[in-house]
Amino acid sequence: LGFFLARRRWPAGWAAGTIYVLALLPVLGLVQLGHHMVADRYSYLANLGWAVLAGAILRPHLRGGRRGLVLSGAAALAVLLGAMTARQTRVWRDSESLWRHAVAQRPRDPTVLYNLGVSLIAKGKSAEAVAYLQTLVGIRPDQEPARYNLAVALDLQPDPEGAARQYREVLRIDPGNATAQLNLGADLYKLNRRAEAAQELRLLLRRHPDYIPAYFNLGVILAEAGQFDEAARQFRRALELQPEAPVLRFQLGLNLARGGRLSEAIGQFQRILRVDPGNGPARQALEQALTLSARR
Repeated sequence: LGFFLARRRWPAGWAAGTIYVLALLPVLGLVQLGHHMVADRYSYLANLGWAVLAGAILRPHLRGGRRGLVLSGAAALAVLLGAMTARQTRVWRDSESLWRHAVAQRPRDPTVLYNLGVSLIAKGKSAEAVAYLQTLVGIRPDQEPARYNLAVALDLQPDPEGAARQYREVLRIDPGNATAQLNLGADLYKLNRRAEAAQELRLLLRRHPDYIPAYFNLGVILAEAGQFDEAARQFRRALELQPEAPVLRFQLGLNLARGGRLSEAIGQFQRILRVDPGNGPARQALEQALTLSARR
């Protein structure tokens, strides 16, 4: 308003102000785009007008006795801005430093709490991540990604019981989350709750019948329980989806052998070795199966 009122006596100020406003208008957030309301970077181009105005004001003083004063002032300003820049770049050093700074400014903002938690998990600082993500789920109890990443952080502690609780919460919010249900089964397995783990994996396979990791994990649990034929069935189903997976074929062969079906097991091991002659475990298992078969 001041520049407008003084536009006749000092049109330069009005021109710089007008340029500033026109350059800033498209990015003022009048129409909301994204999560942020405004962003400092949007003012860079708009501020060029003020820099030109400052240069125009100081230029006449570069002649005569004030030259040294002007240059000294400019140098002092450059040093000050350089120091501020160096300080700010420490905030932007990496994701962790950025989101720590953001949390210090807004300690209960869900977006910054989530991003700091994820950054800490990526850096192997799962204990700290748990604290921030627990704060977040206290604020937003139904935010599925927060629950899921809290479970991941708890698994890394390791705290399988706490992680299992969080995966159950994820499944309450989104029953179709296959990875959460797979991980829940894995945590129940770690807690020696094999029957519950198998139940979760069977439920997962009813919802996602093409999910190979669930067949594998269920097969392992069944094999440990001595249900070798049922375990072999799970590995067969997985192989129908991924026929050339040597790990699945090896597990199938092992369970066929444990169930007394040695000729079928030998066929599986031989098939692995045709594709990968250097597969040591398959060769050793084949030799053992051939030895057992010869004794019969």
